Amino acid sequence: MMVMAKKFGPVELTFETRDAYLYARAKGETTALEFEQQCHNELAGKCHEVKAGRLMLVRDIPVALQSFDIFEMAKSIVDDLSGIRFACVNPYPANADPLHFGTIVALNRGVVYKVFDNEADAEEWLLSN
Repeated sequence: MMVMAKKFGPVELTFETRDAYLYARAKGETTALEFEQQCHNELAGKCHEVKAGRLMLVRDIPVALQSFDIFEMAKSIVDDLSGIRFACVNPYPANADPLHFGTIVALNRGVVYKVFDNEADAEEWLLSN
């Protein structure tokens, strides 16, 4: 197990390699498109580096991006996360609708992506198939 952390503006991103997937946590009080894109680029790079075909991101940020930014973000991760099964855990109910919108955009572009409200369900889906 390898644990490391990086900071992107107000968002701290930590990684942990687990047996069957890469586990990551993004933690911050606020965010912006630039920081989220930097985090996702780092996640994709780390997945490729450790040859992880599965990724769980716990998004511990109580705010979501605006719809336009979510659309841009979802479009930008398509190439980076191609071939990676991606589970996102959102513990904040207020973020459910915006993140659901991002899921639709990502799925329409071929990303295998799903949002959950807890880690247990995310891990079960991530390890299925």
